[in-house]
Amino acid sequence: MMLDSLNAIDVTTLSPHNRAYHALLTSQAMYKAYITPTSDSIINVAYNYWTEHRYSDRLYMRALLYKANALEEMQQLDSAMIYYKRVEQITEGGDPYYHGMALLRQAEILSRTTVRPEVDKVISKFEQARKDFESCDSTLLYQAGVDQVCGYFYNRKNVDSAIIKLNRSIDIYKQLHDTTSLCRSCFYLATSYFESKQYRNAIDAVHRVAEMGRPLDRNRYYLLIRAHIRLGELDSAQIYIANCPKPVTPHERMYYSALKLENAAQRNSQLIKWVTIAVAAVVALLLVLAVLAYLNRRRRKSLLNQLERLRQHSDDQIQRLTEALESHENDTADTKTLQADLVTQQGRSDLVNDVINMLTFAGPKKSSIMSRRDIEINVNEGFWEKLYQFIDGVYPGARKAICSVDGVNEKDFKEICLEVLDLPLPVIARMVDSLTPHSVSTRRSLIRKKLDAASLTGRQVLKKYST
Repeated sequence: MMLDSLNAIDVTTLSPHNRAYHALLTSQAMYKAYITPTSDSIINVAYNYWTEHRYSDRLYMRALLYKANALEEMQQLDSAMIYYKRVEQITEGGDPYYHGMALLRQAEILSRTTVRPEVDKVISKFEQARKDFESCDSTLLYQAGVDQVCGYFYNRKNVDSAIIKLNRSIDIYKQLHDTTSLCRSCFYLATSYFESKQYRNAIDAVHRVAEMGRPLDRNRYYLLIRAHIRLGELDSAQIYIANCPKPVTPHERMYYSALKLENAAQRNSQLIKWVTIAVAAVVALLLVLAVLAYLNRRRRKSLLNQLERLRQHSDDQIQRLTEALESHENDTADTKTLQADLVTQQGRSDLVNDVINMLTFAGPKKSSIMSRRDIEINVNEGFWEKLYQFIDGVYPGARKAICSVDGVNEKDFKEICLEVLDLPLPVIARMVDSLTPHSVSTRRSLIRKKLDAASLTGRQVLKKYST
């Protein structure tokens, strides 16, 4: 509103003094409206006039300050520092307000551009500015206090306390309705959050500046880019890199290029990270499968060993019975018993050999590695007929008696018959289409309950029901 009124005035009708005062007020209004000057031509009218006519030191100091401020806004920081130092020298021991302002602006420029070893110099200027504002009882005391905290922040020793003081100063600036200082405090708060690795809070603090209508400068864009990179939000960082104002100074161009390289490197590191995780997962899966395959091979080997021992035992029994028969020359009762046992043992041995011949293993599929269903036994009807003939010969009438019991079916009888052959549980499970050996044991207990023979073995059950 004020800037529009000033622009409506025809400066050609003004006296040199009023023309200079008009230029000073216009520069001040542009600064308050966040309008970045494209040149220092406007403030030069006031500066040149009061440089020649030094009857008002206060107006001369204001012209010097706003000229330095215009150069600072135009990113001509070296030139701005020269004018701020002139104000500092002229007001030394005089006006504390302008002396404090000159120190404050120098400290702010140094805080953005200085290298780490000059931090003490920055803090010293902040403290001097604070004392000057205290002596003239200015409300800018709060601003100097915030900037002093910023100086301590650059020392990287009191970041947590800086965050507390900055939040407190923001509340004060809200009460004073000082939008300029409020935006500056939010930016310093964002920087402090970033240094303490609270990147999300840093982003929120910068967005608070944008919500107050203050355009984001390069430094704020740089902070947003770095924060998003640290959070791994590379797409958001790329958006801010694209929207960031173009760098002007060589230092800014170098820093801007470094940010782009960091974003690209972070993106590549994320890709490498996910590739590494995927490779590790594949290796872990292969390791698990290899261990399971090894355990499965051991189980197969153990099962084959059991069957081999069973066959060897049957052969030993047959040989022992044959030798015993040869030692009995007469047709005695013992001889008949030995002959019956030999026939029984031979029948059992034949059946065990048939089972071994029918036994095969599935290929190394996932299902065969992860479960016990890799055992395959192609049982034909001829085997069951042969088994029933053997049972009927050894235990006559047992089949009919057991199958006549309520709740007992042919599958139950098959399990009892296979138990007589002393076959391993995994083999029995596959021959009667059960899922696991455990299910065979459970089913066997249920069959015993139906037959009222809980404590009896398969042979004892058949013997009990045989005639």
